[in-house]
Amino acid sequence: MPRFRRERAAEPALTGPVLVLVADDDPVVREVLQLALESRGWSVVAVADGTSALEAARRFTPTVALLDWLMPGTYGPDVAAALRADPTTAGLPIVLLTTMGEQRDVAHGFRSGVDEYLTKPFHPREVIAVVERILARRTDQ
Repeated sequence: MPRFRRERAAEPALTGPVLVLVADDDPVVREVLQLALESRGWSVVAVADGTSALEAARRFTPTVALLDWLMPGTYGPDVAAALRADPTTAGLPIVLLTTMGEQRDVAHGFRSGVDEYLTKPFHPREVIAVVERILARRTDQ
């Protein structure tokens, strides 16, 4: 049985006004997203599981969260529901990144409280475009 070690989120190097939380158990996906997001001047805090994502969201107050569905500990939709239930994170824009692309999965993701849903594989530019759209909505309000 594989064992997973929970990684505590490192303090992000704040380089700009946007902080993106990336939660994915795949280290390659985390690294690719971190590099792409940082190339836009955004700060990133990256974690490998759902429990760490909840802790990081409460600790760092990100601008947007990118959550994988299938993570050790707590699945992405459950993380999204917990964030929506917490008054301090209820307004956090959430994007679900997943291989789960069936209609019932998409519906479940949106019912859990996510704002956007992207299926893997995706190109980092797609993720950047979604984050930019979320940021534009925030400034329009």
